[in-house]
Amino acid sequence: MADALAFLEEDLTCLICCDIFTEPVTLKCSHSLCEECLQRFWKTQDVLQCPVCRKECSHDEPTKSLAFRALCESFKKRKPTAVSRDICPEHKEMFKLFCFEDQQPICVVCYTSKKHEDHKCSPIDEAAENVKEDLKTQMDRLQATLADLNKAHESCVKQAELSKEHTSMTENQIKKEFEKLHQFLRDEEEKYIRSFHEEMEPQDQKFKAIIEKLSKLISDLSENMAAVWQDMEAENITFLQDQHDVIERHTQSGLDLLERYVKFVKERAEIEQNYAKQLRNLSKKYSRRGVKEDQDTKMSNQQAFQDVLNQLNDYAAQREHLSESMTLSICVELTRNLQELRQERKNHLCDVKKAQQNLETTFKQLETSKKRFEKEWREAEKANQQTERVQQDVNSTKADVEKVKQQAHLRVHLAEDCKNEYALQLQRYNKEQNGFYFLEIPSAYKKLQEMEERRIRMLAEGYVQFSETERNVLPNINKCLDTISSTGRNINEKQDTMALVEQYKSGAVPPADVEFEDYSQTVRAATSDNTATHLPKVRIKQLFLKKNKVTSPDKNLPSSLEDISRLPPDQRRRRLQEKADDIQKELQRETEQSEALLKMKGVYEQNSQLGDPSSLQPQIILTAHNIARLRGELSKYQVQLTEAGGGMLQYTPPSSEYITVLSDPSVSPSENIYECEFDEDFDIDVPIGQCKALYDFDGSSEGALSMHAGEQLSLMQEDQGDGWVRVQRANGGMGYVPASYIQII
Repeated sequence: MADALAFLEEDLTCLICCDIFTEPVTLKCSHSLCEECLQRFWKTQDVLQCPVCRKECSHDEPTKSLAFRALCESFKKRKPTAVSRDICPEHKEMFKLFCFEDQQPICVVCYTSKKHEDHKCSPIDEAAENVKEDLKTQMDRLQATLADLNKAHESCVKQAELSKEHTSMTENQIKKEFEKLHQFLRDEEEKYIRSFHEEMEPQDQKFKAIIEKLSKLISDLSENMAAVWQDMEAENITFLQDQHDVIERHTQSGLDLLERYVKFVKERAEIEQNYAKQLRNLSKKYSRRGVKEDQDTKMSNQQAFQDVLNQLNDYAAQREHLSESMTLSICVELTRNLQELRQERKNHLCDVKKAQQNLETTFKQLETSKKRFEKEWREAEKANQQTERVQQDVNSTKADVEKVKQQAHLRVHLAEDCKNEYALQLQRYNKEQNGFYFLEIPSAYKKLQEMEERRIRMLAEGYVQFSETERNVLPNINKCLDTISSTGRNINEKQDTMALVEQYKSGAVPPADVEFEDYSQTVRAATSDNTATHLPKVRIKQLFLKKNKVTSPDKNLPSSLEDISRLPPDQRRRRLQEKADDIQKELQRETEQSEALLKMKGVYEQNSQLGDPSSLQPQIILTAHNIARLRGELSKYQVQLTEAGGGMLQYTPPSSEYITVLSDPSVSPSENIYECEFDEDFDIDVPIGQCKALYDFDGSSEGALSMHAGEQLSLMQEDQGDGWVRVQRANGGMGYVPASYIQII
C-alpha cells in the first residue's frame, strides 16, 4: 500500500513547487501543473511555454479538472506520515531537493539557509532521472531478452505438442493402413512404430532439457528484474552514489578552486608591488637632500622628516619583499602542484574510461554470440521440421529421409556449439563486470579520493602560508614604524629655535636714546657726518633691511662694489669669511684646471698625434690670469677679515707652472686680465668614472701609460672603437691603456 501511494504521489506532484497539486491545470501538451506555479513561471518568461517540454502555449490553454483536483485533495488526506529517513532531522521537513555540492538530500528550508547558499540543487526525482534512464535502458534490453526467451519457450512447447499430435496421428494412420493388410503387414507396422519411437526419444529429451534451462533462466531474470524495480521504487537517493560524472565534476571544481587561489595571490602580490613603488616615488618626491638650506640649518625637525622618508623607503622594501615571498613560496609551488594534480586526475579518469570501454566491448561480443545462437537454433528447428515433413511424405525414399536427418543433426550440432560459445561469453562478461564494479572502479575512485585529499591539504597549507608570509614581515614593518615614532619624539623644539637664533643673530648694540633738539637755543654746529645724531637713523634702517638684500649681493658683480661696511661686526666677519671661502674654492678649481692643461700640453708635446700643444696656449694663459685675479681678491678679503678681528686665511703659494706662464714673453703685460673672454665651449677634463687595472701594462709605446694589476685609475675617455681608453693616475699621470686590461667600477 505504501509503495502504491508513493508511486501515486510521484504522478500527483507539481514539477515546479515539488508538492501535491493545488488547483491543477492541464496544458495541451498533457503536462499538469499548479495554476499558481504556472502563472508565476510565465511572469518570468518573455514567451509563454510549458515549463516541462518548453512547448509554446497561450493564456487560454490551461484547463482545470475538477476530478483531478478532488483526487489530489483526497490523496493529501490519505497520505501517510513520512518515514523518518525521508524527513530532514533539522527542520522536520521532507526531502524534496538534492544538493550537488554536498552530495546529500535537503529540504526546502535547508535550500534557503546559508549552509547551502549558491549551491546547485534540483529535485530528487530530477537528480535521479539520469540514473533511472540508464537503468530503464538496461531493463528494456532485459525485457527484450525475456520476451525472446518466452517466445522460444512457447515455440518449444508448441513444437512438443505438435510432435505428440503428429506421433498420434501417424500411429492411427499406420494402424488404419495396416489393418487392411495381412499379418505380415502387422509385423511391419509394429517394427516401424518401434523404430519411430526410438528415433524421436532423443529429440524429446533435448527439448525437455532446453525447456528446463529456459525456465530457469526466465526465473532468474524475473527475480533480478523484480529486485531492480523494487530498488528503483524504494529510494531515489541511492542512485546518486558512486556516480562517475559527479566525481569528475567535483575533482575539476577542486582544481579550479586551487587555480583561482593562485590567481588571487598573484594579484595580491602585484598590489603590494605597486604599493611599494608608489611609496618609493612619494619618498623621492619629498626628499630634499640636495637643498643647501637644509644642510646649513640642520634643524632637528627637518632632519626628522628626512628620517621619516628613509624609513618609508625601508617600509616599501619590506612590501616588495612580501610580494616576492608570496610569488615564490605560494604561486610557483602551487602552480607546479596544480599541473601534477591535473595530470594525475587525467590518468585516473582515463583508466576508468578504458575499463568502461573494455566492458562495453565484451558486452557487444556477448550480444553477437547470443544473436548467432538464436539464428542457429532457428535453423535447427527448421531442419527438424523439414525432417518431419519428409518422413510424413509417402513418396520420400529412405535415402531422402537419411539425408534430411543428417542435415538436421548437423544443424543441431552447430546450435549446440553456438550455445556453448554464448554461455562462455556470458561467463566472461559477468566476470569482467564484477571486476569492473568491485575492483577497478573502487581502486580508481580511491586514488581520486587520495588526490582530492592532497589537493585540499595543499590549499590549506597555501592559506596558512599566505598569513605566515605577511606575519614574518610585520616585525620589520613595526620596526620602521617604531623608528618613525621615536624620530618624532626626539625632536627638540627649543634646540631648533636656539640654533636659528645663534645662526642669524647680528650682535648689534641697540640704538641709543634720541636726544632732544631744542630749536629755541642756538643751533649747534654739526661736527661731522658720522656724529651720534645720525647714528640712530642708520641703525634703525639696518634693522628693517631684509637679510637677502644685505647678505646676498649679486655674485657676478665685482667684490669691491659690495658694501658690507654697514653690517654689524659679527655678520660682517661671517660674510667676509664666506666670501673668502668661495674665492678660495674657485681658486682651487682654477689651479687644478691649469695643472691639467699643462699636463695635457706635455702629453701633446710627447705625442703630436694626440693633439696640437699650441692650441692649449690661450686656455693656459686665460687660466693663469684668472688665478692672478682670484689671488688678488683673496688678499683683499684677508686684509678686511684681519681688520674685523677674524683669523688668518691659509695662503697657497703660486706653483711653478703659474710662474712659468706669467713669465712667458708671449703674454703681453698690458693685457687687461679682467676683460679676457672665457670660452664657454672649452671642456675641462673631468673623470667620467673609475676603473681598476686587471693586468700589468708596461706602456712602452708613445702616449701609453704603464699600470700595475689592482691599481685604481680615473677613466677620462671611453673606447672610441680602436680598443684604447684614456685614464689618469692619482698622481696626475695620464695616457692610453688597452680597454680589455681594465674593469670599470
